[in-house]
Amino acid sequence: MKMNVKLAALIVAVAILPLALSNIIVYSFIEQAVKDVAHEYLELAAISRRDRLASEFQHNHDRLALVASRTALRLHCGKYLTDPDANSGSVDRIRKIVRDANAALTAVDAIVVLDRDGSVIATSNPELPAAELGSTDFFADSRDRYQVTGMDFSQKRWYLGAPLQDDDGHNIAVIMLIADAADFFRILENPFGPGKTGEALLLTPADDNTHYRYLNGRPAAIHGRNLTVGEVQQLTAATANGRLSYTVDYSDAKVVALAYPIPKPDWTLLVKGNTSEVLADIINLRRSLILIMMATSVIAVIFALGFTRTITWPIGILTRFARDIREGRLDKRLDLSPTSEFATLGNTFNDMTLALRQTRDELEHKVAERTAALDQSNITLEKQTQILQSILNNMGDAVIVSNTKDQLILSNPAAESMIGAAHEHTTSAIYGNFLDENRRPVSVDDLPITRALKGESVDEQELVLHDPDSGDDRFVSINARPMLDADNNVQGSVMVMRDISRRKLVESKLAETNQMLESIINSMSEGLVVADVDGNLILFNAAAERILGVGPTDAAPHEWPEIYGVFETDTVTPWPSSELSILRASRGESLDNLEMFIRNSFTPDGAFINVSGRPLRDSNGELRGGLVVFRDVTEAKHAQEELRDNNNLLVSIVESTEDTIFVKNNSGHYVLMNSAGARVYGRPRAEIEGQHDEDLFPPEIARQLIENDRAILTDGNTRTTEESIVTDGQTQHFLSTKGILRDKDGNAAGIVGISHNITPRIEAEAALHVLRLALENTLEGIAHVNRDGCLHTVNPAYVEIHGYKQPDEMIGCEWQHFISPPQAEQAITAYQQMMNDGKAEFEALVTRPDNTTFHAQITLVKTQAKNGEFDGSYCFVKDISERKNAEDVRLRDREWEARTSQLESDNIKLQTEVDERLRVEAALRSTVRQKDTLLREIHHRVKNNLQVISSMLSLQSANIEEESVLQLFRESRNRVRSLALLHERLMSAEDLEKIDINDYIHSLVANVFRSYGMSTEYVSTKVDVDDIRFDVDTAIPCGLIINELVSNSLKHAFNDGHGGCVNVSLHRDAHGGYELAVHDNGKGLPENFDFRKTESVGLQLVVALTQQLNGEISLGNGTTGTKFQIDFRPRTDETHEIST
Repeated sequence: MKMNVKLAALIVAVAILPLALSNIIVYSFIEQAVKDVAHEYLELAAISRRDRLASEFQHNHDRLALVASRTALRLHCGKYLTDPDANSGSVDRIRKIVRDANAALTAVDAIVVLDRDGSVIATSNPELPAAELGSTDFFADSRDRYQVTGMDFSQKRWYLGAPLQDDDGHNIAVIMLIADAADFFRILENPFGPGKTGEALLLTPADDNTHYRYLNGRPAAIHGRNLTVGEVQQLTAATANGRLSYTVDYSDAKVVALAYPIPKPDWTLLVKGNTSEVLADIINLRRSLILIMMATSVIAVIFALGFTRTITWPIGILTRFARDIREGRLDKRLDLSPTSEFATLGNTFNDMTLALRQTRDELEHKVAERTAALDQSNITLEKQTQILQSILNNMGDAVIVSNTKDQLILSNPAAESMIGAAHEHTTSAIYGNFLDENRRPVSVDDLPITRALKGESVDEQELVLHDPDSGDDRFVSINARPMLDADNNVQGSVMVMRDISRRKLVESKLAETNQMLESIINSMSEGLVVADVDGNLILFNAAAERILGVGPTDAAPHEWPEIYGVFETDTVTPWPSSELSILRASRGESLDNLEMFIRNSFTPDGAFINVSGRPLRDSNGELRGGLVVFRDVTEAKHAQEELRDNNNLLVSIVESTEDTIFVKNNSGHYVLMNSAGARVYGRPRAEIEGQHDEDLFPPEIARQLIENDRAILTDGNTRTTEESIVTDGQTQHFLSTKGILRDKDGNAAGIVGISHNITPRIEAEAALHVLRLALENTLEGIAHVNRDGCLHTVNPAYVEIHGYKQPDEMIGCEWQHFISPPQAEQAITAYQQMMNDGKAEFEALVTRPDNTTFHAQITLVKTQAKNGEFDGSYCFVKDISERKNAEDVRLRDREWEARTSQLESDNIKLQTEVDERLRVEAALRSTVRQKDTLLREIHHRVKNNLQVISSMLSLQSANIEEESVLQLFRESRNRVRSLALLHERLMSAEDLEKIDINDYIHSLVANVFRSYGMSTEYVSTKVDVDDIRFDVDTAIPCGLIINELVSNSLKHAFNDGHGGCVNVSLHRDAHGGYELAVHDNGKGLPENFDFRKTESVGLQLVVALTQQLNGEISLGNGTTGTKFQIDFRPRTDETHEIST
C-alpha cells in the first residue's frame, strides 16, 4: 500500500508540476499581451476622438466666425445700429440682413443681435428662445471679447458671440450665432473603443479649480462625485507614458481609463472601460487554465493509481506467495492472468511449490527419494533461470545490474550491444560514454546508475551514448531503480536503457519539416490567408501583406472590404463582405480563379488579384475553416492588354501585306488565311479556312503541296520553294517560305507560310530565255562591253563573224581591238558619241585572225544601271561585205537596221521606264492609302479623347457653385471643344493636310455662343472669312485665338444689359500674309488697358499663340467697342509649341 501511494504520488507530481509551471508562464505572457492590446485599442479610440473633436470644434469656430464677421460687416457698413433716429425701418433692415446671412449658410440654426443689456434686437429664427441668451455666460463673455465659441451640452448646440462696434470702436451690441452640434456628439458617443460598458467623457475644471465637472450632460446622481484635479492630472500623465491607469469608478467597479487634453477649448477627454469587459480575455484565460489544471490532476491521479496497481499487484501476490512458501504452506497455488508479464514467473513458482511439496513428502520416506527430489528441483531451477535469461536476452531494452562494489553483475545482449558491458566490467568503465544533449560528458554523480545506488529512482532521463570505438552516438532513455534488501538497504541498482535514436530522428525531421513549411509559406510569391469558421484570421503570410498592403486585422469580417479596399474588377464597385473569398471558403465553398481589385491607402495605384479558395476539414470531414491563395495579376492584366494590342497590330500587318500568309494544322487544313491570300485563291476566307489543299486545287497541284508540307513536318526545317496553283483557269507561281508552327510546349502544331507571287518574274525569265535563244541563233554579232571597254559576253554569231572558234578567245579584249588600225580613231570617236548620246553607229574594216578583213556595220548602245550610273554598252556587229557589192540593197538594209536598232533601244528604255513607274506608283498609292487611314484614325481618336475631356469638365462643373471656378471650367471646356472641332473637320476632310478654315470658324463661333447660352437675338454674330485652307499647325492657334477673343466679348462686352454684335473676319493681305480680326460693339475695355501685362490666362494665351503664328497683335479700343487684329504669316520651316 505504501508503494502504491508513493509511486502514484511520484507520477502525479511529475505530470502536474511541469504543466502548472507552463500554465503560469503562458498566463503571464498572455496577460501582458492582452493588456497591451487593450491599451492600444483604448488609445486608438481616445486619440481618434480627441483629434476629431478638436477638428470639429475648430471647423465650427471658423465657420461661425466667418458668418459672424460677414454679418457684422454688413451691419457696421449700413450704420443701422448707430443711427440716432433708429426706428422700425432700421430694425427691419437689421432683421433682413440677419435672415439673409442665415439663409446663406443653412448649417446655422439662428443669428441673434442683442444690445449690451441682453435685449434682442433681431433674430433669424423666432422659434428659438433668443430672449434667454442675454442671461447666459456666453453673452457676458462676448460683450468685450472677440469671437467667443462655446457649447450648450444640454441643448447640443454651438454658440459663437462677437461684439459689434461703432465707428469709434465702442462695443454697442453683440451678435450671436447658434448651430447644431449633432456631429460633435456623434463623435463623442461613438461606441468604438470603450465597448458596451465603457464611455467617453468630456471634462473641464470646475469653478473652484479643485474638481472636474462633466460637460456632456450626465446627471451627477449617477456618478456621486466629480474627479479631482490631481486624479485627472495623474490619468493624463499615465496616458502620456503609455500605461493603462486602474482606478475605482464611482460605483466601485474596477475600470481602465485613458485621458487626453484638448487644449483649445480647455477640455479633457476621458475614455474608460470596465475591467470585466476590457480584460475579459485574461479572466477567461485564468478560468480556462484552472479548469485545465483540475482536469489534468484528476486524470493524473486516476492514471497513477491504475498504473501502480498494474505494477504492484502481481508483485504483492508473489511476495505473499513467497512468504507462504517460507512458512511452509506449500498447498497454495498462484492464479495469474496468462497475459500478465508475471505469468511465467507465477507458473514457475507453482511448479516450485509442487516440487517442494513432493520433496517434503518424499523426505519423510527415504533419503534417496529426497535426493531425487532435490535433483528435480535443481533442474527446475535451471529451467527458471533459463527462462529469465531468455526474457532478458530477448528484450530490446538494455538491462544492466550492478552492486555497491562498482561491479556489473548482470547485463543482457542489448546492453552489451549498446555499451559493450560484460560481467567482469566495472560500472566506472562506462561512465565516460554518456554525454548530455550538448555532447558534454555527464558527471558520475548525475548518471542514472549512480543515482540509483544512492537510493534515487530515475525515470526517462535522455542522454547521448557515445561509442568510443566507432565514434557513433545514439540517444537513449534511461530508467534506474535501486535494489533494496528486506531492510531497505541498497544492495545494487538496475538500469534499463531504451534506444530512442529513431524517435529523435523523427522529431528532428518533423521540426525541419515544420521549419521548411514555414519558410515555404513566408517565401511564397502568392498570398496565403487562413481563417477559422468564425472569421478569425489565423495565418497571414508576408506575400499576402505585401500584395494587400495591409496586414492581418482583428476587425469583424464585414469591415474587411473597407480595411483592405476590395472592389470588383471595374475598380469602383465595393466587394460585398459576405461574398469575400475567405468567408466563402470558411463556409465550405471551393472557388477558382476569382478576380478582384485591391486599392487602399497603402496601395494607392491598386492591384488586380486572382484568388482561389478551399475549405479546411479535419480527418472526420468536419469544417474547420478555409484558406485562400491569391497572386498579383496586375502585370498579367497589363500584359494581356499589351498582347491584345500586339495581336491587333499583327492582324493589321498580316491584312495589309500583299503576300499570302496562311496557317495549316498538322492534318493540312487551313486555319488562317489573310485577305491577300483570299484574293489570290479567288474565294472568301470563310470558304478557305477549314478546307484541305485537295478541296481547293487539282489533284496534281494538291499532291505537290501536301508533299512539301510533309517534308517540313518531318525534318522540322524552314524551307523556301517555288509552288504553282491554278485559280480561275490561270496558273500562278509563288515563292513560298514555310516553317513549323509550335505550341507553348514546343511541339509541332502545324505549318505557317508566306507566299510571294512571282508570276511576273517567271514570265520575265521566260521572255528573257526566249531573248537569249534569239541572241544565240541570230546571224548578227552581239557583244556586251563592260564599263572598262572590254568584251564581257559575246554570242556565237559575234565569234563566227570575227573568225574565232571560242568566245573565250575574245572575252577580255578591248572591243576596238579587232578594228583595222587606220579606223581605230573612228571607233574611239564613235565610243565618245555613244557615251554622250547613248548610241553610236559606224562602219569599219575588221581584221580576222587569219588577216582577212570584212566590212562591218558596228552599233554601240549605252546601258545604265537602275541607279542611273553607266553600266557598259552593247556592240552589234553585222557583216556588210555583200551589201557593199549591192549599193542599193545596202542602203535599204542600212536604213532598216538603223531603224530596228533604234526601236530596240527605245523599246528597252521604254520598258524599263514603264516598269519603274508602275512600281513607284504602286508603292506610292499603298503608302498614301496607309497614311490617309492612319491620319484619319489619329484625328478620330484625338477628337474622341477631347470630347471625353470636355464631358468630364462638364460633369465636374455641375458640382461647382462658385462662379469664378465655374467660369474657369467653362473656358477650359471651350478650348478643348475648339480643338475637338478641328480634329473632327480633319477626320471628315478629303485633304488631311489642309482644312477649310471658313467652315471651321463658323462652327467654332456657333459652339462658343451655345456654351455661354447666348441668344443670337441678344448678341448677333457675323463671320467673314475668305476661301482659305490652313494646315493643322496654323488652324489650331487660329481656332484657340478666336475661341478666347469671342469668349471674352460674350463675357465682358455685353454684361451691362445692352445687346450687340460680334464680328469675326479672316482675309489675305497684299503681302502674302493674313489678317484676323475679332470686333465687338460692346462697352469696350478700360482706358490705359495693357493686354500684354494682364493676369488673364485667356489674353496671355492669345499673345503666345500670336507669336506661334509669327504674327503681331494690336488692340483697338474706343466708343465702338473692342477690336483685336492679328497680322500673321505662318512659319513653314519649323514647328512651334505653345507655352502656358
